[in-house]
Amino acid sequence: MGKVYFVTKQYEKSLQLFNSIEEHGDQNELTLYYTALCYRELKDYPCAADYMGKTIKESISPHVSNYYKIQGEVYEKNMQVSAADQSYQKSLQFENKGEVYYNLGLLNEFKLNHKKNCG
Repeated sequence: MGKVYFVTKQYEKSLQLFNSIEEHGDQNELTLYYTALCYRELKDYPCAADYMGKTIKESISPHVSNYYKIQGEVYEKNMQVSAADQSYQKSLQFENKGEVYYNLGLLNEFKLNHKKNCG
């Protein structure tokens, strides 16, 4: 029904239904997306941006960070150092993991020769 209200430009009714879904903990990517669109149409841009962020977070697998880390390790073993660095950096965009920083540190120190100057 929320989508029907949205399509018929009854944004406040649509928003009420989608907020009710969220209150029950049954939200998903689609309900969050339409909530964001309702807020946008009602010109509540801060809420629209907040819900679009929730939509993006809901739509991304929680394993993406690990996938990029493993891709970086594969690139590193194949001596594709620049690609490995990019994959590790991308991994950190999804989740801040110490093991990725460790891999980046080793990569930078031993393969990219970006040694930190001490003293």
